Formats: sequence, C-alpha cells, structure tokens
Amino acid sequence: MEQTDQNTQFTQAKTLYDKGLAAFQQQDFAQAEHWLQQAITLHPTDNYCIQLGIVYGVQNQDEAALTWFQRAISLNPNNYAPYFNIANVLQGQRLLDKALDYYQYAFTLNPLFAPTYNHVGDILYIQEKYDRAIVYYQHSLALQPDAYETLLNLGKSCYRNGQQPQAVHYYQQALSLRPDAAEAHFGLSLSLLLLGNYTEGWQKYEYRLQLDEGGVKLPIFKKPRWDGSNLAGRRLLVLCEQGLGDTLQFSRYLPLIQGGRVIFTCQTALMPLFENFVGIDELLEYQEQEPKIDYDVYIPLMSLPALFHTTLETIPHHVPYLSVSPQKIAQWQPRFDHQKFNIGIVWSGNPQFIDNHNRSCQLADFLPLAQISEIQLYSLQKGDAAQLQLTEFTELSIINLNQELQDFADTAAVLRCLDLLISVDTSVPHLAGALGVPIWLLLKYVPDCRWLLDRNDSPWYPTMRLFRQTSPKNWQPVFQQVTEALQQFKKSRILSDHL
Repeated sequence: MEQTDQNTQFTQAKTLYDKGLAAFQQQDFAQAEHWLQQAITLHPTDNYCIQLGIVYGVQNQDEAALTWFQRAISLNPNNYAPYFNIANVLQGQRLLDKALDYYQYAFTLNPLFAPTYNHVGDILYIQEKYDRAIVYYQHSLALQPDAYETLLNLGKSCYRNGQQPQAVHYYQQALSLRPDAAEAHFGLSLSLLLLGNYTEGWQKYEYRLQLDEGGVKLPIFKKPRWDGSNLAGRRLLVLCEQGLGDTLQFSRYLPLIQGGRVIFTCQTALMPLFENFVGIDELLEYQEQEPKIDYDVYIPLMSLPALFHTTLETIPHHVPYLSVSPQKIAQWQPRFDHQKFNIGIVWSGNPQFIDNHNRSCQLADFLPLAQISEIQLYSLQKGDAAQLQLTEFTELSIINLNQELQDFADTAAVLRCLDLLISVDTSVPHLAGALGVPIWLLLKYVPDCRWLLDRNDSPWYPTMRLFRQTSPKNWQPVFQQVTEALQQFKKSRILSDHL
C-alpha cells in the first residue's frame, strides 16, 4: 500500500514537473515556479530542484537560484549539474575565483561535460590568463569538435596570447560552421592585419559595422554608401569613427578622393586641426545622427583602406599631412630650452578604453630617462591621474603642460617644438606622426593591429620607432631599451650639431 502511494506521488510529481518545464520553455516563469514547487513538495529530487533554480536564475533572482541548487546537492551530492549551475551564478556575479571552485567540483563528477571547460575558459579569458584559457577551450573542442562558440573563443584567446597564425586557423574553422558570423570575420580581420595581410584583412574589417556588441554603430542614412566609383562631381560624406587616433591616422586618405566634393565629419576636439586640411571641402562637427546637409553618397573613414585596396606597399605614408600655423608654434617656442633635448611624454590613454590598463604604463617608468643629463621631459598627459602622478614624482623634474594645452592645436604646436615624443599607444603619437615629428611608441605585448609584428618601424609613420613588450604587462625591458636608445640619440644629435 505504501509503495503504491509512493508510485502515485512520483507520477503526480512528474506530471507537475512536466507542466513546469513546459511553462518555463514558454517563458511563463510564474507558472513554472508554481508547478515545480508543487512537484518538489510531492517528490523532492535533485533534478526538480535544479530546474527550479534555473527558473529563478534566468530571472536574475540569484539568491533563490543558489538556494535551490544547494538543496539539489543535499539531495544528491554526486550530481555535477548543481555545482555547474552554482558556478554559472557566481560567474555572473563576477565572483570568479569562487566560480572556479564550483566548476572544479563539476569536473570531478563529470569530466566529459564540454560546457564546463568553456565556462572555465571564459573566466581565465576575463582574467587575461589566455594561455590557460586556450587549454580549457581545446578540451571543450575535443568533446564537441563542431562548436562554433568554442572555436570563436579559441580564436580570440590565441589573438590575445600573441598566436596569430593559430587565431587565423580557429576563426576560419568557426566561419566554416557559420559563414556569416560577423564576430568571427572581424576577429579574423584583426589577426590578418597584424600579420600584414592587408588585402584580406581590410576587407574583413568591414564586419566591424555588423557587430552586435563592441562594433561601430552608424546613423541610418537615406543616401547610398559610396562604392569607390567615379564621384563625377557628387558630394561625398565621410564620417569619422572610433577614437581620435583613428581619425588622425586615416584622414590621410581624404586627399586621395578625386572627382567629388568631400564633406568630413570630425570629433569636436580635432576640429581645429582640420580647418585647412587638403582634401576636405566642408568640415562638420560629428553627431550621432545623419547630418542635416546635402550629400549624395557616404563612407565611414576607416572603410577607405579597403576601398583603396591598401597593401603594405601602398599605404599613403608621406608626412607631414597635418600642419600647424607658424604663429601658434611661435607662441610656444619660448617655453623650451633649446640647449637641451626636449622630450614630450605620455604614459596613459583614455581610461574609458577597455584595454587601457594594458597599453598604459606609469610615470615612474620614465625615471631612468629623467636621470640622463641635458634632457628635459615635458608631460603632455591629460586628465586628473596625470596631475596626481606628477605630484607624487616631483623628483623627476618634469615640466607639466597639462593645464596649458587647451586643444589639439596647442598639442600640435608643442610637438613641433620638441625634439622627440615618447608615448604609449594613444592619440598623441598619431598626431606627432601626422606632423612628421620623431616619435618613439611604446607597445603592449599584443599591440593594436595597425602596428604589425616583429618590426621596430611603422609603414604608416616614417618618423616613428616602435618599442615592444616581449612579455605581457612588463614595461621594464621596454624602458631599458628606450634609455639606451635615448643615450645614443643624444650622442648622435651632439655629433651632428658639431659637424
């Protein structure tokens, strides 16, 4: 009799569970909670508790979800699923180390569940432990060889880890599964550009415009996009995009546009630099909506390299292509002691940029340079952090120009007065390069795709010299090279002055 009652309860509970699961699949979460709780009351099992936890989890009710996952563990400590789900919640809360502990429990109970390897890989990727992330993603791929997301993650991890040929391989594998996947195309473009494959790289870079997250969002245009055909007197609207450095770098293409009238939208901060720029017929301040101006066709600025079929050999590299008024330069000249070597320094980019912590160094890293005789350092660093660090390192004898640089025209004039700029990868070295000013650029281990690999020069800027990290987050060897190069630079300048 007792066995019959148990069987009846089991059957009724299973019916209630099935109703709850159906409601969940229809996203009727309130009804799903109702049926699942009744099922658990009749016949509590670990799987029923897990499903109820998942219902709460998708509604971002984390504490309720964790309660039911823990209840599932108490009912069956040998089931990997509640440990996996608890780890998912903790990962979403950015409690990454605790999440890793629970994923390890899940591994112990079920070492053949591919998603666990993927999630651990994701955490290690967030923690910038790319070599370890690759190992976990590869384990996942071995269990699920046709998993697009895993192949994409391997491509991104190899890119970040400095393994570009491997990144290309995984991106291509991902695209064999999803040929239209914008994220894989865009990731592939970055690796190809770093490797110097500009023919394919710039074409695939166009997928930046199709990304759901992190891409370039353009206004909706009523007129067609320019396809490179003869403009024949038409009005072409060219839109700046992304950062200030991107605008400074790729504005070199504007004078190459022939046969039409060029209208250029520009970031407010750069407007003074482009007022008399050759190749611009009308200059507009950038806005997020379609400009209220008459035009016939449009093109995003960073689509011009693909449109002009740019290769390493055909980069427009003649400098200077930006200019500063002689009057502006004359205003700044008296500020500099030309008996010394005047060097501008920049140690951080825009703090809002997601990878700024990797591309930036510290003011303290410049200490060896400040100790070289006959050298005067000038801070061109903007922002409150600049002021704070300069206050902390008064022994560096750096002249701070931060408060006096009202706009990029001032910065450009200062650069023309300097003997050299030493900077991390931000907008100021692009300005220096466009002006033809000597620039030493300090690059993180895996640099932006425009700087290529394994070379100390740039085909984009003839006056630029590159100093690269040889291991992630380690600036000390870079500054050792810079110090030695600066001492040699000073000797050569003294020698040339006496010839």
